[in-house]
This record gives sequence, C-alpha cells and structure tokens, in this order.
Amino acid sequence: MEECERAIDGIKVGHIESFWYGILRLVDWVIRVPYYIKWFVQRGIRGYADCNIWNLDCYLAKMIPKALRELADISHGCPPDFFDLYGEKGTEMWKQTLVSMAKGFESWESACDGDAPALDSFARGSKLFIERFQSLWD
Repeated sequence: MEECERAIDGIKVGHIESFWYGILRLVDWVIRVPYYIKWFVQRGIRGYADCNIWNLDCYLAKMIPKALRELADISHGCPPDFFDLYGEKGTEMWKQTLVSMAKGFESWESACDGDAPALDSFARGSKLFIERFQSLWD
C-alpha cells in the first residue's frame, strides 16, 4: 500500500512541478518579449542586434554563407580575371568559388569544436573570401 501512496504522491508532485514550470516559462517569455522586439527593430535598422554582438563570429558565420549562396544564385557575371582565365566558363567557376566560400563559413561551428577537416575548410573559405572580397558584387 505504501508503494501505491508513494506513486500517487509522485504523480501529484510531478504535476504540480510541471504546472509551476509552465508558469515560470510563461513569465520568463513575457519578460523577454520587449527584448525580442528591440532586437527585431535593431536588425531592421542596422542589420544586427545587441544580442548578436556577444557572439559576432557565429552571427557572421551564419549570415555570410546565406549572402554568398544568394549571390551565386543570382550572379550574372564574374570578375574580369575569371573571364580571362576560364573564358565562357568564367561565370560557372565564379559561382563555384562563391559556394566554396560559403561552405568554408558554414564549417565554422564545427571548427570551433576542434574538428580538423572543418578548420581546414574554414581556412580555405575565409582565404578565398579575403582574396575575392572586392569581387563580391553582381
């Protein structure tokens, strides 16, 4: 009989604890809403929010690949030296270069964890990004 009482008490305590946990999560969300609104407006005005500054490397490593892939999708040309080197295939090679840069930045999170192949991929992508920085236009 004691086991049944303990089981029933455990259920009651569990429900009470989950009830208060739900209430606390709701209160926490209500407290954070003004910050979410503030950060939303900041991103709209200046492109980043105060909360992004604390972890700027990860924020940029998430934003840069998206922009590079978008540029690769809509690109209609290539830098002049790509055209000189590859001729008609210059635009395709430029798009592949943009995707390589994007892959490098996408590997940043794994590189932070010490993954050697990801670190090499990031090094190659960031090197290309630096070398071709002035060519990032369409």
